[in-house]
Amino acid sequence: MRGREELVRALVDRGFLMNPSVERAFRSVDLERFLPADLVALAFANAPIPYSETFRGAVLPSPAALAALLQLMDPGPGLDIGIVGGAAGYPAALL
Repeated sequence: MRGREELVRALVDRGFLMNPSVERAFRSVDLERFLPADLVALAFANAPIPYSETFRGAVLPSPAALAALLQLMDPGPGLDIGIVGGAAGYPAALL
């Protein structure tokens, strides 16, 4: 994947992104800003990204998994959401 627009287009084309507000969030939040420099190259691969050397197994879910989760939540104004273990911050930024 070359960049955010191509990733979002692929998620829409494959049916992972169907909610317009979630799609806008994916288009507007820079995932690469939430990653250490050595992982930025993985930002737009539709795959989980390991982000912690100290906690083995800690990954940022793939964009397709995040899209599915956010669409199931159907976030909107007035919805209170608690995020546990969101060390990378990207899922919170999408909300």
